[in-house]
Amino acid sequence: MIINKLDNWMPVIEHPVIVTDHIVEELYGASLAKRLNCELISIPPGETSKELERFYELTRKMALLNCNRKTTVIALGGGVVGDLAGFAAATYMRGISYIQVPTTLLGMVDSSIGGKVGINLPEGKNLLGAFYQPQEVVVPLNCLETLPEKELRSGMSEVVKYGVILDADFFKWLEENIEKLLNKDSDALKTAVKRCAELKMEVVNQDAKETDLRQILNYGHTFGHALEKITKYQEYTHGEAVALGMRFEGALASVRYQFPAKLLERQNALLDKIHPRLSPPQIDDGELMEAMKGDKKSVGGKTVFVLPQWLGKMVRETNGYGIVIPQKAVHECLRSHYSSYAS
Repeated sequence: MIINKLDNWMPVIEHPVIVTDHIVEELYGASLAKRLNCELISIPPGETSKELERFYELTRKMALLNCNRKTTVIALGGGVVGDLAGFAAATYMRGISYIQVPTTLLGMVDSSIGGKVGINLPEGKNLLGAFYQPQEVVVPLNCLETLPEKELRSGMSEVVKYGVILDADFFKWLEENIEKLLNKDSDALKTAVKRCAELKMEVVNQDAKETDLRQILNYGHTFGHALEKITKYQEYTHGEAVALGMRFEGALASVRYQFPAKLLERQNALLDKIHPRLSPPQIDDGELMEAMKGDKKSVGGKTVFVLPQWLGKMVRETNGYGIVIPQKAVHECLRSHYSSYAS
């Protein structure tokens, strides 16, 4: 459900508890808690809150607040809050209700939709998690007005991803409207959020547990998650890492599956407008390849990618959309790809 203002939302919930971060608490959380006359649990912002220790602290606080099976968790914030609070809801008392209220563009178009919740382990991102659908997803568009530019651009990477993997017409619309989106034009943002949500739900409705079609939503994430892990979630936003991942995985698709160079150029040109001067760190190829092997999509220690064949169409082989690429080919593409940044 898309609403224009969070202040307009007044749900009837028997025992709500809000989970948010310190930034969103000040902007929207405290006033919502007052309106609903409910408790609020606040966590530090950032990816480091998706750790086992923070999950333990959150569920302990829920127990101390006497949360029970009639409690509804309201996950108010970005992707980190949604993932952590959703996972807490999925596991507390073997599962209680929760509502996603994303306040970031990334949350609105991706992480709040589809019921994937979880936390990170030192060995990799989202390795501890569940498929657990929210009772409702409420999208308050006015929260984008206070979203920092860096976070807006982070979310735009996921928006571009939908155009590449599912909808060539939407990709063209993005090319034509990218300046409006980056300038927070409300009509353009509403159009983008609505279309991304529609596209993701079409996929999730066909493959809720990510056994086939839903794998395509991971485009850019094999490389991106590895980059986040190596840099300890400090150097790049999730969207920046995914943008770099789309560039590399697009290049890999061009070499291995003839993804047309002109389409790769269009993808990269659009990403450059969103993330100018963005480049990967100079890290050891072996370290990056080892980190990619640790991705949750990996099979038998082999690195798995999802790769575009055309705008709106992904490569599918006998075993599905997850493509195992020989390590030698990945290594060669990495070297070639990194040299392109130096030239």
